Amino acid sequence: MSKKEKLDDAVLIEFIKRYPVVWRGNLVLKDAQAMVMMHCISGDVGLAISLLRGKEVDPTEMRITHVKSLETEGLKEIIQRIKITNKYCVLLAIPCSTKTSDTACQRRRFRSYFHNFLKDQKYMGIVKGTDPETNQPAYVMYMFPQCELANCLIEDMPMLKYIKVNRYLSSHLIVVLRKK
Repeated sequence: MSKKEKLDDAVLIEFIKRYPVVWRGNLVLKDAQAMVMMHCISGDVGLAISLLRGKEVDPTEMRITHVKSLETEGLKEIIQRIKITNKYCVLLAIPCSTKTSDTACQRRRFRSYFHNFLKDQKYMGIVKGTDPETNQPAYVMYMFPQCELANCLIEDMPMLKYIKVNRYLSSHLIVVLRKK
C-alpha cells in the first residue's frame, strides 16, 4: 500500500468518526442506481436522523424524482427557504458498498450516473420524501454536484482540503435536507 493510499484510508476513517452516517442505501436516478451513504456535516443532525429514520433499518431506494437547472435564482430560493425554516442539515453523499469487492463498482456508478451527470448538465437532483409513519410529505433534499453553492456550504468544513483529493471522497454530492 502506497503512502497516498494509507493517507486516504486514514482520512476516510477520521471523516467517518467526525461526521455520522444518517442514511445508507441505493440512490436512484431514472434507471441508474448506486449505493451511497450520507454523512451529516453541518446543521441539525437530529433532523436528519428523525426524517430518515425508517430508511436506515430498511434502506429503501431514495429516488431523485426531479432535476433542476443550477440557475442563480433557484439557488437563491433554496438558501432563502433554509434561512426561513432553520430546520435543515447539510449532508455529504459518497459511494459505499456492503461488500469490499463491490466498492470500486459502486464508486464508478456513482461518479458516472450521479456526480458527472449532474455536474456536466449543470443540474441539481431533488428528492421529496414522506414521513414513514404518516405517509405525509416530510422533507425535500437538494443534491448538488461540485458547484458554487455546494462549495459555499462546505467552505468552513475543517476537512475540506481532504475531500478534494481523497480517492474515496472526491466524487460526492452535497445534499441539503430541509423539513417540509
